[in-house]
Amino acid sequence: MDRSKFRGLLLISLIAIAAISSGCAEAVGKGLKAFLKSSVESGKIIKPLTKLSQAQIEKYRLPTTQEGVKNMAKEMAKRIDYTNPIVRDLAVRLASKYPGERNIMQVQAIYEYVYRNWKYVSDPRGFEYYAYASETIRNNFAGDCDDYAILMSALVKAVGFSPRIIIACDKSSCHAYPEVYIGKGSTCEEITNSLAKKFKDTVYYHTTSSGECWLSLDWTSNHIGSNWLIRDEIFAIYPDGSYVIYE
Repeated sequence: MDRSKFRGLLLISLIAIAAISSGCAEAVGKGLKAFLKSSVESGKIIKPLTKLSQAQIEKYRLPTTQEGVKNMAKEMAKRIDYTNPIVRDLAVRLASKYPGERNIMQVQAIYEYVYRNWKYVSDPRGFEYYAYASETIRNNFAGDCDDYAILMSALVKAVGFSPRIIIACDKSSCHAYPEVYIGKGSTCEEITNSLAKKFKDTVYYHTTSSGECWLSLDWTSNHIGSNWLIRDEIFAIYPDGSYVIYE
């Protein structure tokens, strides 16, 4: 076969392969969307994750099923070891800056100390590691965002407050951060107005459908009520291992 004919056949073959590959990619894309839709309808994949890319789900190792969220909540809650003497002793020392009955400035004292001392260190590659709060204190306040959220939750719970951990995602990233319950209605309004006046800054909090106010403790400002790095909630995890999946 002469070279010109060979080159012509090779070009035709490459074009055919490209067309088939393109068709396969399109089919895979359509198939994935159909799979996600049917899986949501059958309860296999939780609805909020259908808004995220597969790459994002894999990068942040997000659970895609109800059972997966349950297991994640159980593992994170286990590490909120607020009765551990290392955690309790530190929380008491910090909160004693504002002695007396439980008050929101005790949370500020805890937050401010952790904020000033926190160092971000990544998990092992390809592995989601949740550190116990006491472990993070021993490690000189170092870890990633879920370690920070676990530590803050344990410290505020050790002196009587009610925390939770939010897992939030936008179109490209995911993040974990803690919140603390500050009441409902006029109680919430009184606390947030007082903090905004004290800090001369906007105070951020979520309000649930039942009217509960949860004050942000995200690591983005030198005071409680800090703005969220990522606002959109996917899961809320509580120290008793219960959880909420946001639709």
